Amino acid sequence: MSQTSSAPGRHQSRECVVGNDGAFIIEDLPVGTPTYLEASTPGFWSHRQGQFVVPAEGLDGVTIALYPAGSISGVVVDSSGRHISDTEIEVKAEWWEKFGGGTYIHEEQTMTKGDGTFILEELQAGGYLLRAQRKEKTTVWTSGWRVEPNPEDLIQVGEGQHVTGITLVFDYAKYKKNQQAEEGA
Repeated sequence: MSQTSSAPGRHQSRECVVGNDGAFIIEDLPVGTPTYLEASTPGFWSHRQGQFVVPAEGLDGVTIALYPAGSISGVVVDSSGRHISDTEIEVKAEWWEKFGGGTYIHEEQTMTKGDGTFILEELQAGGYLLRAQRKEKTTVWTSGWRVEPNPEDLIQVGEGQHVTGITLVFDYAKYKKNQQAEEGA
């Protein structure tokens, strides 16, 4: 179980243990702070609950229902439709969530298998923007504006839904050319 507190300019997460009866206690919540609650456990997610403003005596009687996680699976192909058998190709999924007056981007990622297939598991219900890219050897930090995707570009995953048969096209010839140039430098 996790709890997210939102205050101007910062977000906090706390975890707690849920008893066999489903009861939970989250300690030391800041009084007067807008708070959102959500829960997860392997294979399950909840919808974000809130906004609660925590009174001095705390919150009581909050119920959070879990739903099964979903997945997206498919294959990465080159521009001619051939499966890419390179395991250095990463598939990323961005899920855009609006709450508390802001938009938050959650990223999930996985690597392709030797036959070019991929599976993104443990996904929350929502719309995902997928892309295939070369696995970077270094972490690159970027800043600036990101444009929210068009809804028609998103792969929709329902509660517990397993979306299959997705095909991502990757410019493999350009990738191999850049890789060879890097190795020769």
